[in-house]
Amino acid sequence: MPLIAQAVLVYAAGLLVGFGGAFVSGIALAALGGVAAGALLLRRDARVLALAVAGSAAVLAARGTARRDAACLSRLARARSWRVTLDVAAAPGAFVPGTASAS
Repeated sequence: MPLIAQAVLVYAAGLLVGFGGAFVSGIALAALGGVAAGALLLRRDARVLALAVAGSAAVLAARGTARRDAACLSRLARARSWRVTLDVAAAPGAFVPGTASAS
């Protein structure tokens, strides 16, 4: 399998694990760290190390995003009023992205 395909699969798996939960993410980071250490000590293969780093980066990115989303949801749930700024013009029946803020 080409290295780029392996990297994409590892990164996607890291994102899935990272969004899965804190306990699973910790285990995944420890496993990826073990793979990286084993690759360096036993095989001296930088490709395995690069894949482990990509997977770890994906797990950390997903966990950071999940934490920010949870904090935002909590802040919005406690707010007395919400304000949504639309990013594009609204039309009936259309999906329109926006940015929510609470006060």
